[in-house]
Amino acid sequence: MFIGGYRTTLCMHQMLTSTCNQNTSFEWTDKHTTGTDGFVWGSNEPDNVGYLQYYLVLYTGLGTMDDTAGLGNGAICGIQAGNF
Repeated sequence: MFIGGYRTTLCMHQMLTSTCNQNTSFEWTDKHTTGTDGFVWGSNEPDNVGYLQYYLVLYTGLGTMDDTAGLGNGAICGIQAGNF
């Protein structure tokens, strides 16, 4: 399930580093929510494989998050993926 997070500009072309880590790699897309509370990453995530994993997904069965390259053709709350 997509949740409202997007990789930060600083971390677009970086994998996990001391600068781009679980607390700094993503930000909320609603422009109002701040902080990293609620970001519960799986092991070694967000890893930005191929430097193309800009979106956040939540694995509801596991309760952890992962970064992903895309959301297919889906739209969330009427917003087409990539157009926020």
